[in-house]
Amino acid sequence: MRSSLPLLILLSCLMAGCEKDDPPLPDYTTGEIELAGGDNQSGVFGEMLADPIRLNVHSKNPNDRFYISYKHTQGNGYVGQDTLPGWFPVYADSANPEHSVKWRLGCDNTTQKVTFYLHPFSISNPLTLAAPVDSVTVSASATKPAGWCRACGYGSLDFVNSKVITYDQQTLYMVNNKLYVSTDGGLNWYPVTLPFADQIVDAQFNSKGWMYLVTQNEGVYYSADKQHWQAINGGLIDRRDPTGFLAEDNSLFISFYFDGPYRSTDNGSTWQKMVVGNSSERQYGFTRHPDGRLLMLDKWNDLYVSGNNGDTWQKTELPYKYRNYQVYDLQVDATGKVYTGAGDATLSVFDLDSFEGETHSHYEWNANAQSVTNITLAPGDIFYQVNYNPAPGVYSKSANWGRLDLGFGQAINYYFRKQNGKFLLGSNNFLYFRE
Repeated sequence: MRSSLPLLILLSCLMAGCEKDDPPLPDYTTGEIELAGGDNQSGVFGEMLADPIRLNVHSKNPNDRFYISYKHTQGNGYVGQDTLPGWFPVYADSANPEHSVKWRLGCDNTTQKVTFYLHPFSISNPLTLAAPVDSVTVSASATKPAGWCRACGYGSLDFVNSKVITYDQQTLYMVNNKLYVSTDGGLNWYPVTLPFADQIVDAQFNSKGWMYLVTQNEGVYYSADKQHWQAINGGLIDRRDPTGFLAEDNSLFISFYFDGPYRSTDNGSTWQKMVVGNSSERQYGFTRHPDGRLLMLDKWNDLYVSGNNGDTWQKTELPYKYRNYQVYDLQVDATGKVYTGAGDATLSVFDLDSFEGETHSHYEWNANAQSVTNITLAPGDIFYQVNYNPAPGVYSKSANWGRLDLGFGQAINYYFRKQNGKFLLGSNNFLYFRE
């Protein structure tokens, strides 16, 4: 007869919690980080260092896993493309032990430093890193170029939603998905602390200096001091994908891709939907004529005019020569002249009532969708952006409606003209500054 003793022993062990010879967990607390190259380089403000920063990670157990985080301890540059959440995973003493990262220098200090920290691996959320077990600091010296300099502190530009605005001509604000501020003319930018995380798509000031931010999904926020922010969305139904916005002292106007247009006369406490013919969404280009009439465009490029602040609207079809496929920008100057930036790289100037005017086309036959945007009205002049033609850049009336030579050797995708006549230029996802 077979003995049942082994089975009894097994059951007893299971019940009593007998010790098992499980392999010990790896000890991730003994790692070391070593700087293998890239220290003490010299470079130019806003530019990548010539050589990458090379880091080695060692541990007593081969292929132990760690995280490396980094912090700019001096200077406002960035590591890599700064698309990572401030850390990246690594393995110690693997077949390729070196971990290389690029460092783009900042613009606020001639001596700059980045510290890299080594963190133990954790199976929990790596966004909450364990305390570092080792660190190493990398230094570099930076100089300011004589000509155009890549601005710093904002990462890279999203030209779809990026814009620079100012109220007092001293402090500049930039929308670049988030909100940034500059007090040195646009060379250095710093993030503004906001009570929300939604993407910002537009920003405007009224004549009092109150600032309004339009978000991708959460509606409108405003601040009278740029420090305390308040959501002003009473009555807005579908706040996704705003298409147009105008901030005035006594009225606010907004429209969304799926809902609108709306008007508020109590600074956003309540919004009322405006009735605009058979169309009730996707309005844009809100602007005010000096005689008080309100203008806007709809998704079909039809012009609507209201003489009673949006209570009723009169639809007017723009002559095709003024809207060439699509109107991208609508402005009105102090004399009442209307400006449209449209397809075929066309700028138009005309009278609102007679529609008599002139067009200036910069279209060239290169099979691209060319356009005019960013019309900027200045005393005695007008500036505008021509996109996607063979010579994209800043054009002006004072240059006989031609392209300005700004001494900038790259394609220009965006510009902001400061009150002193100096420009900030956007090119290849970066903003450039020149004194």
